[in-house]
Amino acid sequence: MALLGNAINIVLDPLFIFGVKGWIPEMGLKGAAIATGIGIGIQVIILGALFLRSDNRSHFGTGNWKFQPSAFWRCLKVGLPPGVFFLFELIAWAIFYKMMEKISPKHIIVSSVTQSILILLLFFAMAIEKGAAAVTGNLIGSKQLHEVKRVFKSGTILTLFFAVVLVAVLIGCADLLIEWFFRNPAALEGNFFLTDELMISTKSAIKFALATLVFYLTFENIRYMLSGMLTATGDTIFLMIAGIASIWVCLLVPTYIFMVIPKAPIETAFYIWIFYSATAMAILYWRFKKNKWRKKHLIETCEKREYLT
Repeated sequence: MALLGNAINIVLDPLFIFGVKGWIPEMGLKGAAIATGIGIGIQVIILGALFLRSDNRSHFGTGNWKFQPSAFWRCLKVGLPPGVFFLFELIAWAIFYKMMEKISPKHIIVSSVTQSILILLLFFAMAIEKGAAAVTGNLIGSKQLHEVKRVFKSGTILTLFFAVVLVAVLIGCADLLIEWFFRNPAALEGNFFLTDELMISTKSAIKFALATLVFYLTFENIRYMLSGMLTATGDTIFLMIAGIASIWVCLLVPTYIFMVIPKAPIETAFYIWIFYSATAMAILYWRFKKNKWRKKHLIETCEKREYLT
């Protein structure tokens, strides 16, 4: 469904953005939004039809439209904390870029280009988070708690394999990636007043940033995996508190102290990125190793057994 939705979006984007003479008016950004909405809408319709087909209605009760307050609260309890964390994470990154903008044009250009490439490569982290959550949830549901640690080991191995891919892409193809962002230097000069000397310096800094992304993304991939596993156990309140504290204390505060005040080189920011991601990962790993999620689950299981008895 994701592939179908995105394929529809890709086909409709040029038609709605640039238009078709005599058929579709040129709509620009509005057309891009409409194409995206249609792609998502088709996914919703097809998934809804599958969800409500007769087999699922008869075997799983998917046609039961009655509002269930207790089930709604359980979903909200699990889903709301990650949403709150995501909100504060976006605010934190917005503040980070505002600080980079205040230091110099070079700082904002380098950090923006690096972040654009980072967002592209976060697909692995998001996928492994969802995979770890699904597998962990199934293991907990089938009372195979002893197998949960294998999920972490398997995910770590996958992450290390992906780290090799990151080395090949971010280090081996660094020049190619950088040139994609500088195909129109006149536009950059008009906005940021880049001289030839500053252009060379900026590209060199981006190259350094891409190399540090290998470490940053590897830590982030493991953190996302642990986040998925802990989400499956319902430990989302901790994830929210730890996530907000990590990004504000380990990213924003060091950035202000070690970069904004002394107006440090942009390279310092990427050392801070690695420090933040490693710390955030370590906190979640500590939580996972403490086995509080396991004890919580066992207590709930025992309470159910006692109730049934």
